[in-house]
Amino acid sequence: MYTASFRTQPFTTPACIQDIESSLAEKDGIVSAVVDFTENKVNVEYDSMKTNVEKIADLITKLGYPVLSTKVS
Repeated sequence: MYTASFRTQPFTTPACIQDIESSLAEKDGIVSAVVDFTENKVNVEYDSMKTNVEKIADLITKLGYPVLSTKVS
């Protein structure tokens, strides 16, 4: 498992948290997704055999939250 932190454009409302977390949780290969509203980050634990950072960033962007940078650990 890997963890990636995606910095996004600022979130507009706390409702964004539920939208992002629930949408990502439904995707194959994503183990967990946690939004840090104050830091404009989405922290995702994922299975690299099923998905990758680029696909996850694309999913976040398609939800309306453009990814500005990514850090993998």
